[in-house]
Amino acid sequence: PELLHSFLGESEKLLKSIKHHISEHNDKDLATEAHQLKGLSAVMTIEELEKLSQELERAAKQSSWEQADEIFLRLNCCFSTVTNFIKRLLE
Repeated sequence: PELLHSFLGESEKLLKSIKHHISEHNDKDLATEAHQLKGLSAVMTIEELEKLSQELERAAKQSSWEQADEIFLRLNCCFSTVTNFIKRLLE
């Protein structure tokens, strides 16, 4: 349970920060935090979240803001699904 709680807390912080970096067009910090989320997702073996984080990291490195917005929407939706699943497990 501790690992799941830690994942939820850290990934929620990263998502908020990622959203901010997209709105500010801060490609360097966006790439860094997308990379962190990718690693966190890999440790938890959440493949779809890992894949989307990797796509977002790539978009940030290319300063492709339209693509970053679209990927973030998909990533956020995936994260909501994962979060709901984990919260049900922890009940």
